[in-house]
Amino acid sequence: MQKELVLCENDMYFVTFDWYTPRPHVIIIGKSGYDKKCLKSMIPENPKPIDLQYEMNQKEKLALLDIASETYKAMQGIVPIEYLSDVPGVGSPAVLSFHFGSWFAQSKERHFHAHICIDISVYEKWIKRFKDNIELKNKLNQTKTRTLDEYLMEAKQPQKDYSKCDIKDLKIALKQKSPEDDRLIGDKNVSLAYHPKFLRLGFESKGQDSLKMLEEIDAFIIRHGLQKESGGNICIDLSKKGFFGYKKLTNDTDVPQAYLDGYLQLEGKSLGMVLRAFGKGKTWLENDHSGMDMIVYT
Repeated sequence: MQKELVLCENDMYFVTFDWYTPRPHVIIIGKSGYDKKCLKSMIPENPKPIDLQYEMNQKEKLALLDIASETYKAMQGIVPIEYLSDVPGVGSPAVLSFHFGSWFAQSKERHFHAHICIDISVYEKWIKRFKDNIELKNKLNQTKTRTLDEYLMEAKQPQKDYSKCDIKDLKIALKQKSPEDDRLIGDKNVSLAYHPKFLRLGFESKGQDSLKMLEEIDAFIIRHGLQKESGGNICIDLSKKGFFGYKKLTNDTDVPQAYLDGYLQLEGKSLGMVLRAFGKGKTWLENDHSGMDMIVYT
């Protein structure tokens, strides 16, 4: 078996570049025995096509967050990461991201994986440090890009914009009614926020740590069945700087940046369901989305 280029590792996970899907992110992969463990919201309704049937315990979640944090620190040691504006995480320079629901079920990897998303300029400087590394050359030789320059050229290409389809689905969802509306409004376990320009549902942290935030978002997805009919990404801030631009769903007041360090990147129909429950659908649609894409950066 060809040797892997390992950027960071612990007993359960290792981090490497994403060889087959050039993007400004690195990928966290479960080692043997842990590649079948995942968050509950990642397990599809019918797990047969995917050999992922075991929910992570707290120790495994902590190991996952630890390696993400260590990777972020390693990035800063190699390339000082400046504070970003709108991309990739609306404020945060590094975002830990997991597919859930149909987005995970449709992914090519049939094992646990997560991403650490960073700005392309930082990513380029980082990967170029390995340009003479034999493992990197061997890995690239197996892909369609072949060379590092070609790999980076593809990584810089605009990602697919799903906005037309998502906004259409969001508008349809706003016109429907569901018993889930009352359950969402009555969910006292979370403090929710929305972003006026992105298909994102924010979670106020209230000073809690990343593990509690991750478990809170995972449990929210399961409680409201978001993994059953659609999918998305669970996103956690690694920088401890938080995300900005969010408003409380209950009263439209701004959420302090330091208090929001987790969000869900959702499909239009799922966000539409949440906005409908809180009566914010019209407010969201009335915002100026011109020139504002719905690309999934994280």
